[in-house]
Amino acid sequence: MLARGRDLVLRLVLSLANNGRVLIWAILADYVVCAGAYALLEDKGPISAMWWAIVTGFTVGYGDLYPESTAGRGIGAFLIVTTWFLSLLAGAFITARAVIDADEFSHEEQEEIKASLRRIEERLGTLPPQ
Repeated sequence: MLARGRDLVLRLVLSLANNGRVLIWAILADYVVCAGAYALLEDKGPISAMWWAIVTGFTVGYGDLYPESTAGRGIGAFLIVTTWFLSLLAGAFITARAVIDADEFSHEEQEEIKASLRRIEERLGTLPPQ
């Protein structure tokens, strides 16, 4: 059971880390869901709740709005941790796309190299059994 949960979390993290659109939607959903929960738990309006979520998520913490209930504080803690994690993934995603390796082979070049190696192995008679 634990291994299945770990695999699910790993698949989720890899999906977020390798798909910019999914990552953006996850960040937006994090803010909207936490703002909605805050609005319900603390009896605040949607604009005030979204303001709280943005200020809390960016860890600015003006102090003008803050949760007074234990559940509201839990939502705030959750928002801070998830925003931190998603920000790390977003930074890594942007950095990975910004770094360009001039020596990197294209997909077509890699396939051509693999085919050439297969032909060489066939001629030498060293083709591994399949």
